[in-house]
Amino acid sequence: EAAKAAWEKQFSRREVPDEMPEHAVVGPTLAAALAQAGLATSNSDGRRKIEAGAVEVDGERVKDSKAPIAAGTHVVRAGRHYARLVVTG
Repeated sequence: EAAKAAWEKQFSRREVPDEMPEHAVVGPTLAAALAQAGLATSNSDGRRKIEAGAVEVDGERVKDSKAPIAAGTHVVRAGRHYARLVVTG
């Protein structure tokens, strides 16, 4: 039941899951942060995902593949995967 409720919350209602991995990353760009966190296989893959509209930061869709990411803690969705990124530098 708990797994079913979590699946419905994340995929049916598009809500942020309660539990997600947390990664410490060093900017300067969102694409680089995605690669460091394992949400993309490389910086290029991160840029492609951003340009395709598959990336959200704190609930806001990002379309600029060269977008910087501000220092602090952010909830990032890349496709179906969520992570909490703690960005420094």
